[in-house]
Amino acid sequence: MLSQNTPLTPAPEIARSNAELSALQSAAGRDPERLVETMQQVLLSLQCEHAAIRKRIQVVKRTLTGLVETFGLDISSNKELQHLIPQQYCGRSHPGLTETCRAMLMRLSRPMTTGELCKKIETEAPHLLERHKYPKVSVYVVLKRLVTYGQALEGVDERGKRTWLWVGAPRDIKTTSG
Repeated sequence: MLSQNTPLTPAPEIARSNAELSALQSAAGRDPERLVETMQQVLLSLQCEHAAIRKRIQVVKRTLTGLVETFGLDISSNKELQHLIPQQYCGRSHPGLTETCRAMLMRLSRPMTTGELCKKIETEAPHLLERHKYPKVSVYVVLKRLVTYGQALEGVDERGKRTWLWVGAPRDIKTTSG
């Protein structure tokens, strides 16, 4: 778990970069054209590193967001983490349809049809489907998305109805997806 008071220490690359910059500046008096070329190369290199670091930061943020969302972690006491994760995931008063479908699939020990899952949602969280014009279609779309995320399996039961199963559950159904 992340500590709220973990100090951030500068990377060793910063000290090295400062030393390189000092050496380059002292050489400026000797050959300014060479210095400009070298500085241009350094700048281009740093811009590439910056882009790569920004990309890594986004991956880590998405991973943190996914972990918080998937496992329903309470981050209200961790202000630093709240600052790092996009606002839409912080302090949500109730889980949305995706989170509810995910949680229900996790709890179930057998494959469920979309209709069965809708009935369970209506029983446990009736307010959730009230604003959907076609609740069964909304649940179906969420379940298809969970399959694309690799979090659920889509299958067919003995009556030929489409079923959904959390990946962590036993995989004893005939799957129709990949």
